[in-house]
Amino acid sequence: MRLIINEKKIKRNKKIAGAFTIASLAVLGTGLFFAFKSDMILWSYVALIVGFVLTQISMYYSSRFSRSPRYDEVMHKALETIRGDYSFYVYTTTVPNLLLGPNKFYALHPIVTPGTISYVNGKWREKGRGILMRIIGQENLGNPERELAIQIQGLQDKLNANGLVYSEQPPIVPLLVLLTDKTVIGEMEDAPIQHVKINELKRTIRRFDREDPEGVIPEEKMEQIKSILG
Repeated sequence: MRLIINEKKIKRNKKIAGAFTIASLAVLGTGLFFAFKSDMILWSYVALIVGFVLTQISMYYSSRFSRSPRYDEVMHKALETIRGDYSFYVYTTTVPNLLLGPNKFYALHPIVTPGTISYVNGKWREKGRGILMRIIGQENLGNPERELAIQIQGLQDKLNANGLVYSEQPPIVPLLVLLTDKTVIGEMEDAPIQHVKINELKRTIRRFDREDPEGVIPEEKMEQIKSILG
């Protein structure tokens, strides 16, 4: 499998993660100092709010770019022995973890939520974490459907702008990849996006391509796609 990775972006965002971590600690420390002064209680609350926002930003960047192994490294390891013509694009397109196979694209969305996730009445939900864990623990589930839709649209726009019109583009399959055993799957019967455990990722991708009725991407178009994406 071919790996194309934006090392510059990873290094830059790793520095950003460190900067936000230091800033959040400084602001929260200042808020704690203000809390002991009766005439500055309001500023203490302001610092708490700002510190919380900075912590969330720090957590977002740290989980993706500072921790080892990174999400993309875990997925690459699971896929590195996959057979056939596959290319794994990491932070080079609007889809952070994009796999190009012989038949289609896969937009891989890592899930690390240590709780139960479900899709009920058209909404993504998570349970099993208290308020404290939501603040200082791993990132929330969010709305993967909306995030992936924005990422995929950006990829399609890039391909179209470089000569591969929308109607001729290969399908892009969004896929939730569970990176940890701590994530429990709840009600998912009507979920618009399929999910797969990390240890089943390679086998699932191979099955999807093997069962694809559309067949492989023509060689000329494949070369055009690779030329556009680099």
